[in-house]
Order: sequence, then C-alpha cells, then structure tokens
Amino acid sequence: MGPRQRQGRSRSKTHALPIILLSFLGFLLIAGVAFGIGMVGNVNRWLSDLPDYTDANAYLVSEPTEIVDCNGNKIASFYTQNRKSITKDEVSPYVLQGTVDVEDERFYEHGGIDLWGIARAAVATLGGGHEGASTITQQLVRNTILQEEQFDSTIERKVREAYIAVKMEDMYSKDEILMMYLNTIYYGHGAYGIEAKYEDELAGEPGRVGTAKSAADLTLSEAALLIGLPNSPSQYDPTVNPDLALSRRNKVLDNMLRLGHITQEEHDAAQAEPITLNVTEISGSGVDVYSQPYFVAYVKQLLEQEFSTDVLFKGGLTVKTTIDPTMQQVAENAVRQQLDTLSLDGLDMGMVVVDPKTGYIKCMVGGYDYNADENHVNHATAKRPVGSTFKAFTLATAIQNGMNPNVTLNCNSPLKAKGTTTEVQNYANHSYGNITLKQATAYSSNTGYIQVA
Repeated sequence: MGPRQRQGRSRSKTHALPIILLSFLGFLLIAGVAFGIGMVGNVNRWLSDLPDYTDANAYLVSEPTEIVDCNGNKIASFYTQNRKSITKDEVSPYVLQGTVDVEDERFYEHGGIDLWGIARAAVATLGGGHEGASTITQQLVRNTILQEEQFDSTIERKVREAYIAVKMEDMYSKDEILMMYLNTIYYGHGAYGIEAKYEDELAGEPGRVGTAKSAADLTLSEAALLIGLPNSPSQYDPTVNPDLALSRRNKVLDNMLRLGHITQEEHDAAQAEPITLNVTEISGSGVDVYSQPYFVAYVKQLLEQEFSTDVLFKGGLTVKTTIDPTMQQVAENAVRQQLDTLSLDGLDMGMVVVDPKTGYIKCMVGGYDYNADENHVNHATAKRPVGSTFKAFTLATAIQNGMNPNVTLNCNSPLKAKGTTTEVQNYANHSYGNITLKQATAYSSNTGYIQVA
C-alpha cells in the first residue's frame, strides 16, 4: 500500500469518528424528545382523573361523633378513626416549630415541593443511604385526598401528589396546611392527630377528664416525644421501645437546636427529662362508652335511622341528650337493690323516667348489668307485652268513664268477648264465675278485663 493510500484511509477514519458521535448524539436527542413527548402524555393522563382538590371538604378527615348528657359531659363517642381536630392556638408552639424542623425544615420557603430536598435525597440514595424528600404538604395530600393510593410507590402517584401539593399552596396558608397535617397524621396506638395522641399517651384520659393541662401546654420534652413518632409509630413507640423513643426524641431536640429554635439550655434540660407516660389504648374504630351503655345503644339506634354510617362515625357530630347523670345513678341503684333483694335467677328489670312536661328521657335503666348480658337486651325498650301491668290503666279509664267497680262480670275461662275473635284465658285457665270488677282486679282475671277493655 502506497503512502497516498495510507493517508486517504487515515483521513477516512478521522472523518468517520465525528459522524459516529453526531449520529449517537442525534439518536439520544431523538430518544429524549420521544421520551419527553411520551412522558407529557403520561403526565396528562395521570392528572386527568384527580379528585376535586379545590373542594375544602376533600381535606377534611373523619372525626368522632360525641354523645353528651344534659350537662354537656361526654358519655360516648362513635368513630372509624380516633381523631380530634384543633386550631393553632390549641397546640404547643414547640409542636408547631419542632414538626417543621424535623419533617420539612424549608416548609415556609418552598411552594409545595422541595427541589433541594429531592436533590439531597437522590444523592443519599446513590450513596447507599435513604432520606425522605416529601414535604409536609405532600404528606398531607397523601394522607387525605390521595389516601387510597398512598402506599403506591409509583411515579404516577408521586406526580399526582406533587401536582396537588403545589395547588394546595395556592389555596391555603402555610399555617393552615401545617394544622391540617397535625390533625391528620398517625401517631400510633390508634391515635390520629396531635390532640388524640396527647390524650392517649400523656393525658391518659379521653377528653382529658380530671386533667387541667391541655395539648397547648405541652413541655418541650413532651412535644419532642410526640413529634418524633409519625416517622415510624411502631418503631418509636415508647411503650414498646423506650430506648429508641428516647433517642428519637433527642434527635428532634438536636434538630431544633441546630436550626436555632431552642437554646442550648432548653435543649439540655429537655434531654435530661425522663419519658413519663400514662397510656390509654385506643381501638382502631367503633364505639367508646363511658357511661349509660343501655341509653347510648338506644341513641345510636335512633341516629342510625336519621344518618348514614359515614356521617354518624366520621362526621364529628355532637349529639346532646336529655339524660340526667344524677337521676340515672339513683335509678340504677334502685333497680340493682330491688333485684338483689328478690334474688331470683333470670329476673331482670328495666326503667325509664320521662319528664311529662317535655317528654325528655331523664334516665334509662336497661337491666342489672350491661356487660354481664351477652345479648345486651334493653328491658326498657324491648317492646315486650305489658301483660297485667296495663290493667291499672284499663281500670282507671273505666272508672273515669262511669263504670261501677261493683259491676258483675263473667270471669270464666276460656272466653271470647263481644266484638273480638281472640279467645282469652285466665292464668292456669282458672274459671272464677260471675264476680265484681273489684274481685276481677284482685284475681287479675284476663277474661274479666277483656270485657272491661
């Protein structure tokens, strides 16, 4: 091969390399454009069937319905999730600031999604670690309006979540979003929202009965304990893993100190405090009855005739009743005392006291012991035949209408009275012959009284 041929082939190779590179870049560009067009189509499709995020009710969460007595004291609650919403002035400032410091420290700077947080999480993932990038607004969207798909780890769900989060920031203030978040997040032990969790873990009594302190007065240490739970309620459960809970609480305090929201002295004093609990376990859903169980069951039955299950168990209703707790206690004691005196197996008793001027039910005793009765039969509302009890009303009406107590009646048994098709018998089918109304009353004659009626 001559020098000219070798030089031509060398030039050919030199020219071919840029062409290959340009072809490869062109392919990447075309592929990128195609991918972009495809993604735009996908995003449009993903966002085409979003829930109505402009409706404020979409961000409301289920709240218990409370039943109260005539004095306004809670006697029961119906719920699917134990939850109680509060306003900003009802929660400790430590909770407000600490939640932001731990969950989303640029919360007041971003517009719903945190691009810097996403980049940081990506770097952490590449390094083999894990770091969340969801903002408080995104978490709120996930826990409420997109609740049904919150566990889907797909690009589609994340795009939908981010889009609604940005839109939410246009509709609500940062403080409103933060409170909506605090009222919906799950804290463990069946408690949803910071107020329900405070009552469960620290106050130890539903409604804080007998406790002067409110969630607004949480100490820094208490607030940090609760703030640390939503990240993993079971892992950081102080009743199960107290050491992990303590470590998590101290990390919350470290974050607040690093961001300059508490002093070194406050930080050290809070970390030195031991964790003190007074836990009340909360069931996932159902009915909590604190008093008057027979009456509560009666009220629930009436409400179910008027409201749907969703409204009754999620609507946050307050149902005011006329039950008088003082009168109720007296009535219950009277029923139990009478049954204890008779001491007859299988015998039970019901009682209702009604104000004749208003029709208000002042007390209702359905039986000796609601919890001991597997069927929970309310003997005050069971609609059993009244039997001979009603003879007193029949007699009073008869005398009021001029019937003489000495009138003679045929009290033989059995007997079919005029105008009736039903054959009536006396007890044990005993025949008393022709006797007066007074005597028929003394014998409690059914055949005599069917004629009087």
